[in-house]
Amino acid sequence: MTPSARCRPLRRRIGGTLLALALLGAACEPTDEPADVPPEEPDEPDTALPGETDPDPDVVPDPDVELPAGLELVIVPDAQTGPFQLAAPDDAVVWAVGMPLGPVERVAADTEWWAFWEPRLALLEPETANVRAMVAIPDGDEVRSLQVNVDQYDLDVDPDDAQGIAEALALVSEAQGNEVTATRTWPYDGPEVDEVGEITFSVDPELLDRDVRQRFYPAPSENALWSVQCDGPSGTDLDVICDEALDAFRPPVVEDD
Repeated sequence: MTPSARCRPLRRRIGGTLLALALLGAACEPTDEPADVPPEEPDEPDTALPGETDPDPDVVPDPDVELPAGLELVIVPDAQTGPFQLAAPDDAVVWAVGMPLGPVERVAADTEWWAFWEPRLALLEPETANVRAMVAIPDGDEVRSLQVNVDQYDLDVDPDDAQGIAEALALVSEAQGNEVTATRTWPYDGPEVDEVGEITFSVDPELLDRDVRQRFYPAPSENALWSVQCDGPSGTDLDVICDEALDAFRPPVVEDD
């Protein structure tokens, strides 16, 4: 635990119930320009994270997080919660709520994952969405993903009880029709708790044929519960792709004055 750090206040209530699986280019128009006038070049697609071009100089990646080659730390700006930290592969697309979805589509088009998520992500509003970020990772003809969620902490479990949190959220996941295969706890060098809970489950294949690991990060001082979901197509070896990414997540923090 880092005594000098505290969670940044959630600047606006993020509504809804935390779910183990969150419920989860235009055609050219003719112009009237003369034929000898070349059309204007289209604008480059907006692939930058909100605020990325003018980052907060006081927000830097956690220096204690070490990553293998091929992964890098990313600070995701968020006007509602404050910036949070992710780890993403070099070839991944990092999307934050409110960004255009075009870059994600270019990575994930023609996959079942995109068919499921595109209509849901398109409806999210930054002021109220539980889903705060999605990382799309190309994997041959498929896509792996990381998803960051946050909600108010409303579990009847002490935030320091990592195993209790995992068991409570396992019941939520099973009620949604998923098959939970493991609950566990992990040591965590985060701002408020020393241990976090995690569940592993398979999504109902009639909904989306995916295997998932989801880890839960309480922020008691702000009455918040963050989670990061790491998933891949059914049969994916999640231990290989998820450990470093889940270990690297840090919720919004600020240094005390």
